[in-house]
Amino acid sequence: MDRRLTRHVFVGSGIAAPGSGCTVWTDAIGGEQVLELVDRGAVPSEDGVVVADAGGSVLFLGPDETPGATAAAELWVQPPHGERQRVTGRDPAVLAVEAVGLAEAAVPAVEKGRPNGVATLDTTGKVPESQLPEMLTDPRQPVISLDELTFPLYVPHRGGANIAPENTIDALRGAVELGFKLVEVDCSRLRDGGLMVMHDATADRTSNLHGAPHELLTAAVLRGRIDASTWFAAGWPSDLWIPALSDVLREVGNHICLLIEAKNPGSGRAAAELVTRSELGHSVIMASFIRSELDGALEAGLPAGLVHESGDLDHARLRADGVDYLVVRPTAAEATLVSALEAGLVVFVYDLDRRYVHDLLVELGVHGFITDDPMYLSRRLAPLTVDPYVSQTFWHGCLPAPNGDRGYFAHPDWWGYPARPDGPVPSGYRGALQGWACPVTSDGAGASPYSIGFDVVIDEVAGEMAGADASIFFGAPDDRPFPGDRDTPEPQGYRALLRADGGLEVHRVDAGRTTLLVSTRTPALALGETVARIEITVTTEDVTVARTDTDSPHRIAASDATHRGGYIHLGCQGAAVRFRNVTVTR
Repeated sequence: MDRRLTRHVFVGSGIAAPGSGCTVWTDAIGGEQVLELVDRGAVPSEDGVVVADAGGSVLFLGPDETPGATAAAELWVQPPHGERQRVTGRDPAVLAVEAVGLAEAAVPAVEKGRPNGVATLDTTGKVPESQLPEMLTDPRQPVISLDELTFPLYVPHRGGANIAPENTIDALRGAVELGFKLVEVDCSRLRDGGLMVMHDATADRTSNLHGAPHELLTAAVLRGRIDASTWFAAGWPSDLWIPALSDVLREVGNHICLLIEAKNPGSGRAAAELVTRSELGHSVIMASFIRSELDGALEAGLPAGLVHESGDLDHARLRADGVDYLVVRPTAAEATLVSALEAGLVVFVYDLDRRYVHDLLVELGVHGFITDDPMYLSRRLAPLTVDPYVSQTFWHGCLPAPNGDRGYFAHPDWWGYPARPDGPVPSGYRGALQGWACPVTSDGAGASPYSIGFDVVIDEVAGEMAGADASIFFGAPDDRPFPGDRDTPEPQGYRALLRADGGLEVHRVDAGRTTLLVSTRTPALALGETVARIEITVTTEDVTVARTDTDSPHRIAASDATHRGGYIHLGCQGAAVRFRNVTVTR
């Protein structure tokens, strides 16, 4: 006796090796195995295994559903090696079924070239070409391709690692929302052939996993989590999931072009194969430090780029090998950059966040900048007048001093270098550029007056009160790092200090040499309690610094017009310090 079954048709392209058996599951992780399936030959599967065709694709009918159902279903196909791939059910088709199995083979109408048509399968179990619709002449879905890119490009490095936790879906979504056209991510091959998105040689720094990627299994990575609130910024969740490369392609593919860096052996070819199966070759560049990891991309016809710190290579040979891109450090020699450009290579520099270096490289004709802070570097945001610390995450342009520490956030609206439970207060200088406010001058050139104010608390000191301070470095002509008291030739500007013992000072910094201009004594600060308010006014002729939280303001002024740049840094030396309510009046 016949009965009518409503089933969804599932098709997955390039999922597994030809002829390999795949299982079907209800979820990407865990879930239940689906056993009630019908294969492409209209034969029920007794063990829930579907076999990939010569092209590595699978086609099957899903489990029996309520008659008349129309909602699309979603299942996950597990190949013998690698991670599960999502497949979505197409419109259900009604099949005549006998009690003991399917009747004479019938193929769902969705697979036919004419509405409600029925075709007999050919000898290979496929629908005859005469019954199939015409192939599309244009891609159905792409909204962006590499052909649309214009130079210079600003490429969020690891998704924009200064602004969002690196190599996360959240970072990539942010890059899309901010309007960038190309984003860089890293991928590593796992022990079972899966591809995880992570930069380091081990998973330890950014996740709760331990070990090198080639030692990890896909199941472990999918269960792992990224504690961004601990190592990135307090305003982020503690349980972001670690994306597989397939997650990245599915989430942002066709919304932004991808520069995928293959990090370990085997990752390049595996990533190129996944990109090809995902039909995203029009919007992906494959890159790697390892030249052999580009072979899979070149064989697949994908654009490829070699990452090399100095770029000191045979550029003509590289171009002849089919490599289109060269990615180098910003410290690469000018002659090297010119040679690569003349050879016809598209040249990107990484990892560059400072505008003063960027401006020099733009003049040389560099095509793109891979940067942790693309909005700041590209000058696409107007400077703010009030600090963004209440968000408890980093805003564009918070760049660290040479020691690499750009600070932490404290509830509810503090930023700085507060006391930490993981060790004593360092004795050296710690500080960061406040790029969200820069340039603080209204004309960007320093010819207009401005004022800066901020609250500050000194929580702890590393030694004597007189040797511990909170400070602001201002008047700098560009955004190069300020190293504190280190004797380096770069810094130019003024440094105002409030010491824990109440000392208030203004110093001029000329090519790294410090000159005390003026000082005074104010009441000592109660550690962890006193909220001092500092107000700075800069005119064309004078620099005035005042402490205004005391009963009567303490003010010092220096008649000096040497430095009138628009970049500022906040920091501290020998102290744990917090800042808030930073305001800029132009």
